[in-house]
Amino acid sequence: PAPPTFGEAMRLVGRRVEPTSVRPGDKVTLMLAWQALAPTATDLNLFVHLVAPDGRILAQFDGPPLGSSYPTTDWAAGERILQPVTVSVPKDAPAGDATLRLGWYDWRTGERLPTPGGQDKAVEVGRVRVEAGR
Repeated sequence: PAPPTFGEAMRLVGRRVEPTSVRPGDKVTLMLAWQALAPTATDLNLFVHLVAPDGRILAQFDGPPLGSSYPTTDWAAGERILQPVTVSVPKDAPAGDATLRLGWYDWRTGERLPTPGGQDKAVEVGRVRVEAGR
């Protein structure tokens, strides 16, 4: 499938999840590679959700890219941006396959950028096996 785009602003051109098997209380790091398609009119925030098999959000990252050091309004067309995102698996996370989903939104309005085929304007970018608790 084609790499997902978000509005007219960016395309997700690479991703890596480490580790892919965790226990409750562990951390998961998602390394994202973005290609800027155009600078944005306003600075946008990224969200990453770790979603349990039952659809419940177990953990999330929500905020500007690169800790506010490089807002999307500064991204130049064609540029590639690497962004690590870490989420903590809660100590009460159920065992099973959790899904990582992400998207972009305007933090002022909550409006998410459209992404083709994305359910709720978010796309799945990986899976993590949550092992039974310690």
